[in-house]
Amino acid sequence: MDDRLRERVQGFVEQLLKEEKSSLRKAQTFLEIENLAIEVRDEIARRLASGDLSKRSQEAADQEQFHCPECGRRCAGEQDREPLILQGRRGEIEYAEPRCHCRSCRRGFFPLAGRIQRPVRETVTPAVLQRFSSGSSGRGRTWTVSHRLVVLQT
Repeated sequence: MDDRLRERVQGFVEQLLKEEKSSLRKAQTFLEIENLAIEVRDEIARRLASGDLSKRSQEAADQEQFHCPECGRRCAGEQDREPLILQGRRGEIEYAEPRCHCRSCRRGFFPLAGRIQRPVRETVTPAVLQRFSSGSSGRGRTWTVSHRLVVLQT
């Protein structure tokens, strides 16, 4: 986090302490204060991530044409977005992702898929992914795991 953003967070915290003094004072012990601070942190993280994803989604949806990752032809985006619930480190994040359908190769795709790597639930382990990648698909696809993100490489 850069200094400018850190200063904005500090200003937000000071404003929150001033405006929500009675709500914050309900926490009596240090553990209760810390738990409340963690809840606030998680809510801010979810809202910030959701807002940023929504803006990226809107920017992508505003484009009229996308290139199909299969055949490379230009495709129009669909009017409806795909509602998604992502399991992030701070809880669930809901947003709607633009989607496209290529009439040439009859393939559906998400234009943001290459730019936003979706998190995978913690129950997916490298061993489980290894089992899937060494299955009978025969397409030479490999899975890499990095900080709970899974990237499919073809």
